[in-house]
Amino acid sequence: MRRVARLVAMLPLAGCAYFNGVYNAQRAERRADAMRRSGHTAAADSLYRLAARTADSVRVHHPTGRWAARAELIAGWSLAMSSDCDRAEPLLRSVLMRAAARDTGDARATLALGVCLIRAQRYAEGRALVGPLAALPDRHIAADASLWAVVASTVLGEPDSVRAYMHGVSRSRVDWQLSRIYLDHGQWASAESLLQRRAARGDLHADVPESLRMLWQAGHVAAVERIVAAFDSAHTPAAPLAALHLLTGELALRSSDDSIALAHFMAAGRLTRDSIVARNARAEVTLLSLRDLASLVDVRTAIEQGADQMGGSALHEQLVHNLLLVELLHARDDDAGAGLFLAAEVARDSLRAYALSRALFQQVTRLARSPLVSRAFGAAEALPHDSISPGAAARVGNMHEPVVMMAAFGDVESGDSTVDILKPAAHVDSLLDQTWRVVLAQYTDSLRRSSAAPVPVIPDSGAPRRDSVRP
Repeated sequence: MRRVARLVAMLPLAGCAYFNGVYNAQRAERRADAMRRSGHTAAADSLYRLAARTADSVRVHHPTGRWAARAELIAGWSLAMSSDCDRAEPLLRSVLMRAAARDTGDARATLALGVCLIRAQRYAEGRALVGPLAALPDRHIAADASLWAVVASTVLGEPDSVRAYMHGVSRSRVDWQLSRIYLDHGQWASAESLLQRRAARGDLHADVPESLRMLWQAGHVAAVERIVAAFDSAHTPAAPLAALHLLTGELALRSSDDSIALAHFMAAGRLTRDSIVARNARAEVTLLSLRDLASLVDVRTAIEQGADQMGGSALHEQLVHNLLLVELLHARDDDAGAGLFLAAEVARDSLRAYALSRALFQQVTRLARSPLVSRAFGAAEALPHDSISPGAAARVGNMHEPVVMMAAFGDVESGDSTVDILKPAAHVDSLLDQTWRVVLAQYTDSLRRSSAAPVPVIPDSGAPRRDSVRP
């Protein structure tokens, strides 16, 4: 009896959780709709995914419940609006089949399915679904239907249909929606044309950053440059324009396009009145300047001289911490050269000071009996060559092949043998790991003594973990 009583007592709780699931899904869906209509697509997509997950949970756990159909529609709509049409279509068709059985229609499911068809480049089929909905009294459904009917008609090259559906639809929304479709399908020239048109009007939409990323990653660097230049010429407000330059600089930096990155970081620093953005931009400029500095003293001086302008930025703090780690590793006095080798890796990976890294790897190759010689030689050769100016290259010097060969294979005349000189890879890795752990402990202790704040966790973009820096 007690067991039955407990089960009966839990039934209202289960029903409450069931209703709350539908309520939360619907709430997230409505917030996503509002964000999408205001142009914040990325934020809307995040909320749509939350709504879809919540609604799916209700469907799975209560497939025959009274709210299952509602949950199915929420999931289908949310997936369609966030471009996950492969999962959305079966749900939407199920909703529409039930509506047809009742001899009724479901405008939201019809609109969502039409959107999916248009996104899949089935423009005529999609417009046949969304077109009639443009006359509905529900202003939100009608506005969305008109937008997508204009999009489909534009791609189909039917200006009369465009004019018929254009009432109440802004040209800006049409252009942004079309540009995203073109980007999704790799129609780069068409996408650039629309983005250029919006940029010439200073229409810095929330989707611009993601659009530029897609173009850049597809190799259309010149297109990104032209679009950003158009925003510049359109007298776009300084703050968002500075953020756009900062983004473009970061994209260029990841592609090792140093000159492009430098130009955009400097533009961001000039434009913004936001001290954080300005300091981050100046820190990026300082980081770029480290690439051609071949001595540890020069690197330290560059970071110290830029402290007033970039101090307080997250990147400046990373530079200071990574410089400390390089210095601690460099100060290690070991015949095997493990400290020098690790200092070269951190200089390469965390400071991007390639000239300094090359110089440190070169020092390792001159340690005739070091087991790291061949590895240091390979790491030095793999460094970017075009990032080092002629002056820096002269300071670094050329690799001296006879020294490297003797270090790697031994001096035959003196009786050295390859077996004595070259150590197994496991031994070399163990040597590096042991040195890394010792110096990392010193590094952590130094940070604790220099600040009362907690020692930060070293991120991947900062000083690297030992297992991520091996060449």
